[in-house]
Amino acid sequence: ATGSMSLQGKADHAASLAAGLALAGLAARDQVRLGCYGGGDITTVTGEDPRALPKMIHALEGLTPGGDATGRDAVLAWTKGKRFDRAVLISDMLIPPDDAERLLSSLAVSATQRTLLHVLSEADRTPELTGTLELEDVESGETLVLESGAGITTAYQEAFVRWHRGLTRLCKRLRIQLIDAPVTIAPGALLVGPLRHAGLLISNRGGSA
Repeated sequence: ATGSMSLQGKADHAASLAAGLALAGLAARDQVRLGCYGGGDITTVTGEDPRALPKMIHALEGLTPGGDATGRDAVLAWTKGKRFDRAVLISDMLIPPDDAERLLSSLAVSATQRTLLHVLSEADRTPELTGTLELEDVESGETLVLESGAGITTAYQEAFVRWHRGLTRLCKRLRIQLIDAPVTIAPGALLVGPLRHAGLLISNRGGSA
């Protein structure tokens, strides 16, 4: 719930995915620990059966995205030195490369199976770059003014591809499963489609959760 997640419906999309995963785990009587960082306070809710779902929904609904927390300290605080069966990070990963490596490294040591659900909007992938542009980093407050031109869109797309490839390589090196979860695909479709096919939703009885 950092500042960049407040744009283009990313926070609501991520919250819906988190709620769906929590419901699947709680329905299977697994221990589920939901953690939210950014927007000020760090929120943690734990439960072991469906009765805990309302508390988790309430925590997700109460989020106000903001700030620039990297999440590394939050992940380490949530685990309290324990190693879990699986851990899922839901984020747009729009943070500096060094922070991304620290965050994903903390995720990698937190669980046997770890997954990054990469939430991006169409504006992240293909922004409208026309006219005089004043770009603001919503997390740091830094601004950049420039005149658009024929090469800006191409340069952005090339930079985006390099960035996404770098993130993919980092996840591969840390053995983190990377699943694209764009806001253009409904959370329900992601849960029963890519997330299920990736083995993220598997019950202890061998069926799909």
